[in-house]
Amino acid sequence: KTTFSLFMGFDSYHIADTIVYDVNPFFLTAKNTSLFTPRMGCKLMYENRDYFFYPTKGNYVSISTEWLPLSSVTNIDIFSITTETKEYLHLIKNAVLAFSFKSKFILGKDIPYIYSASLGYREQVRGFEHFLITGNRYILINSEIRTPVLIKSFTFKNAKPKQFNQIPFQISLKALFDAGYVNNSNNFQ
Repeated sequence: KTTFSLFMGFDSYHIADTIVYDVNPFFLTAKNTSLFTPRMGCKLMYENRDYFFYPTKGNYVSISTEWLPLSSVTNIDIFSITTETKEYLHLIKNAVLAFSFKSKFILGKDIPYIYSASLGYREQVRGFEHFLITGNRYILINSEIRTPVLIKSFTFKNAKPKQFNQIPFQISLKALFDAGYVNNSNNFQ
């Protein structure tokens, strides 16, 4: 299934902390404590996975662009391009090899820290905190082999409606490998 989407929104930040003055004056923009800016972009996505939340075969490919015209507040415009591909291969029995490659490139000069490309938190290098490694571009590889150890389903006979009377339960064994690289030309503190 191929999908194309356009999106538009607004970002509003207000910081009442000394981080702007003491630690990172470019957290929003040059020692500003508030920022309100529009954002707009588009995304092209191809999806061929068997399940959305826990796929066992198929693939996913997307490319998106985003523009944040901060020039109304400062002389900064940010343009970003994000690409992502995920592949799921069914190995022996119930074992699945999941592999993903993601990259993000942010074009702009003096990018505020809040809009930097970062590795860490969920969907990124697992085990790192959010904004732990920041820069204006990154490449990320996530891979895992997983196999279920226990698959069980609990049935509640008196539950209504009937399509909700079963609760699936699964325990899986996983082996993970993540790698990433961040280019930081902004020299954030």
